Amino acid sequence: MVGRLLNKLFSWATRDLAGAEDMVRIYRRRAKRSAARELGLTMALNQLALRQAEAGMREEALDTLEEAVAICRRRAVGEPSRFEPYLAMALHNQGSFLMDGGQFEEALPAAEEAVAVYRRLAARRPRPYEQEVELSVENRDIALSQLTRQVADQAESGHVIGPYPLCDECKKVNGGLVAVRHRQVHISANGRQSCVDEGLADVVTALWQADCDTTSACQDEYGNGRAYVYVVCDDVVAAQRCLTGLGLTVEKEACALYFHLPVTGR
Repeated sequence: MVGRLLNKLFSWATRDLAGAEDMVRIYRRRAKRSAARELGLTMALNQLALRQAEAGMREEALDTLEEAVAICRRRAVGEPSRFEPYLAMALHNQGSFLMDGGQFEEALPAAEEAVAVYRRLAARRPRPYEQEVELSVENRDIALSQLTRQVADQAESGHVIGPYPLCDECKKVNGGLVAVRHRQVHISANGRQSCVDEGLADVVTALWQADCDTTSACQDEYGNGRAYVYVVCDDVVAAQRCLTGLGLTVEKEACALYFHLPVTGR
C-alpha cells in the first residue's frame, strides 16, 4: 500500500518535463552521496525519458534510458529484486523509442532482453508481472516482424522467416532457408553439425552426444517460452531420457519433445 502511494506521488512529481528534470537532479545528488539512492535515480530517469519522448526529444530520451539501463544492469547483479523491475521497464521503453524511429535492428535486442527480464520476474512473482510479460512479448514481436520484413526485402534469394541468418554452409543444405526467428550458433558434436537457436545449443549438443538424431528445434515456439525438439522417432525414448537428465520437464507428442528452458539471469 505504501509502495503504491509512493509511486503515485513520484509520478505526480514527474508529470511534466520540468518536474522530471528536477527529480533527476535531486536523485543524482543523493546518489553521489549514497549508492543506496540509485534506485530513486533510475525511477527518475525512466520518468524523464517518458517526458522527453512526449516533448519530441527522442534522442535525449534514448540517452536517458541508456543511463538507467546501465545503472540497473550493474545494481541488479547484487540486488535483482529491487533493480530488475526498473531494468525491464527501461529496456521496454528503449525498444519502443527505437522502433518509433524506425531503428528495428537496434530495438530488437532491447525488446528481447525486456522479455527475458520480465519472464524472470514473473517466474518468481507471477501476478504482478503477467501483463508486463504479454506487453513486452508484443513489443518484441513488432520489432521482430519489422526487421524480418527488412531482411526479406534485402535478400537476393531464399526463404526468410526471421531476421537472423544461418551460416553460409547451413544455407546450402536447408532447402533455401536463409534467415530464421532466433539468433543462431553453429554447433558440432558426435559427427553432426548445424546452426541451431542460440538458447538450444547446449540441449541439442547433449542430444547429439547421446546419439539422438534431431530434425528441427525452436527455443520459443509461439513467443510463450515453450521450446521443442523434433527427433527421429526411433530415438524419442532416449532423447526424452537425455532431456530429463538435463533437469527439463518434457512433454512428448509423437516425435516432438516440448519443454520450457530454465529462466536464468543475463
